[in-house]
Amino acid sequence: MNPETTLTQKDIRTICEHHGIPYKTDSRITTGFSNEIHLINNEVILKVCTRPENIDRFIVEEKMLTYEGNFLKPKLIVVDSSKQIIPSEYILMEYIEGEPLGFIWHTLDDVARESLIKEISITLRGINQIDPVAIFDTHEKWGDGIVDGFA
Repeated sequence: MNPETTLTQKDIRTICEHHGIPYKTDSRITTGFSNEIHLINNEVILKVCTRPENIDRFIVEEKMLTYEGNFLKPKLIVVDSSKQIIPSEYILMEYIEGEPLGFIWHTLDDVARESLIKEISITLRGINQIDPVAIFDTHEKWGDGIVDGFA
């Protein structure tokens, strides 16, 4: 979780204006994310990479959002790594309304849990079919990359 807010409302308005997004409101989301996240107009997520140690994961997320594979993901609006508007890379993507699974799992019955597990499995199957070179610039297998990340 990243409770620190580095962007001002003026920064957010400038980003919106630069990318042609009308600005009405924004709110900070602090649960479940390691980067700074803002919900704009209840429609768009602004994700800012405020921690240099997160840049590799941020780039992988960008590549996953731009990948043409057949799996569920938010619609990417823009990626800006120029650092010309703010001193950090950021992503604008569609907001998908919902509750974090960890918040509601214990309230679900077995039928609902089984349905969610099937949906997650379909998405993971689609992700698993991606050639790792398209995301990581390596021929390493997904599992090896994940295991190496824990080392």
